[in-house]
Amino acid sequence: MAYPFRKMTTRELKRRSREKLKGGALMAYTPELSYKSSGTLRRIAWALDIPMTKAIEMVFDHMPVILDKEKVCQECRDKTRCDDCSFNYEN
Repeated sequence: MAYPFRKMTTRELKRRSREKLKGGALMAYTPELSYKSSGTLRRIAWALDIPMTKAIEMVFDHMPVILDKEKVCQECRDKTRCDDCSFNYEN
């Protein structure tokens, strides 16, 4: 499956990281990352000069930009949070 990737500039990524540093909810659990994914995330964090915890939030914030929102929304198994969902294509 091909995804329509849109490159973000370093300036855009840094601006988003500053916005996310202002606040956010905590995760209910800590996911385990593979060695490769952890290394990739670490490099993103270094490039943006932010903690890995903030970098992973930015990665997830960027997902609706590059993935098919309608497909993700239609396949979702939790219809209780549609109003707040980044993949809700009707918003």
